[in-house]
Amino acid sequence: MGGLFIVLVFLVLATGILKEQDPELFAKISASKALMPEPEWEERSSFMVYAWIVTAGLLSGTLIWTAIVWGAFRRLTGVSKSRAFLAFMVNLLLFVPSMVLSYFLTIALQ
Repeated sequence: MGGLFIVLVFLVLATGILKEQDPELFAKISASKALMPEPEWEERSSFMVYAWIVTAGLLSGTLIWTAIVWGAFRRLTGVSKSRAFLAFMVNLLLFVPSMVLSYFLTIALQ
């Protein structure tokens, strides 16, 4: 629940900033059903601010939630902190390439 709350806070913050800085673009984004941003949106600095805030929120929420779950798993299984840290690093090393692959697959399938 904590990770989702963090993501929602960042999303509300980003949406408020976008609505305040560029109401016209906010209306276009709200009306759009596209999964990927339109090229004209990416040219505006207000959209880039929005995208960076949402990305920061998603990363923060994901990392915090992962740490919470990992700690609970470690406690339940009785694994030492050093082994849990090593497993977390392996997980992180595998997570990054899988997200990059997922991003490129999303682009390729559009």
